[in-house]
Amino acid sequence: MRFHSFSFLVIILLLFFTGCKSDVSKTNTATNDSNTTSPKVKTNQETPQYSSLANALKNPKEAFILKLNNQKLNELPTDLTQLSNLQFLSLKGNNLSELPDFIKQFKQLKYLSLDGNQFTEIPSIVYQLPSLRTLSLDNNKISEIPSAIQSLSNLQTLYLGRNQLTTFPNEVLSLKNLNYLSVNANQIPDIPETISQLENLNTLFVWQNQLDRIPESIGALKGLQNFDCSNNQITSIPASLLQCNKLSQLNLSNNKLSTISEDFFKANNLQKITLSNNPISKTKIKTLQEKYGNKLQW
Repeated sequence: MRFHSFSFLVIILLLFFTGCKSDVSKTNTATNDSNTTSPKVKTNQETPQYSSLANALKNPKEAFILKLNNQKLNELPTDLTQLSNLQFLSLKGNNLSELPDFIKQFKQLKYLSLDGNQFTEIPSIVYQLPSLRTLSLDNNKISEIPSAIQSLSNLQTLYLGRNQLTTFPNEVLSLKNLNYLSVNANQIPDIPETISQLENLNTLFVWQNQLDRIPESIGALKGLQNFDCSNNQITSIPASLLQCNKLSQLNLSNNKLSTISEDFFKANNLQKITLSNNPISKTKIKTLQEKYGNKLQW
């Protein structure tokens, strides 16, 4: 009888520990299978990332990251208001054309992506998000930027690519903390000399517009590291660009450059200069390749 009791106890203990191990395994699997972080932002891998509002509502106080991408949303569900601690909200690839007023309650929101929707203007409620650091509006139908964007004084990263901008959005020049600006694939004819006001800018993407020149004042951007002005109509590069002594990546491909100063290749900070598909003579390219092959991309 004692033998059977002992055997029964052993079985119970084995089942208990097996169950514990199973729960830990599920927890680890859930963490590893969470949605990958957008290349536009870094998030703490240990923070739960929800791609379902229903799942986020199971633990609303701990829901900091929510990705409702490609869910055919025409409007946002009011249950979203229960996620009072939300810091990261991605709504990419839906059918949204406006945002509800309750969005302003997310005072801790640092990242908002509205890429690939139907917005014709930046929703005015966005300007009531004081903690916002990153605002992404790629692939919409926005044609102008209002002065109200100046209220986003903490904004560091702004994506406005693939919209319908026909002028450079001068309104962003007052965003003193801005370090990343992308206005690629619009119809912008020039970059204003006042670009120098963005003193903290380290990345500027203006590729695929209608630019025919780069302003002399570009040299005032002492922190600029990555400048992509490819796929435009640019015919010359101002020497002032050499004053950007932190510039490491320069993409000039698909323009109308017939020459480029070797001083750019001699600059120690520049690691990569892309010149493909420009009307530069083969002789000049051969000379540059022989001297600076490690820097030139052709």
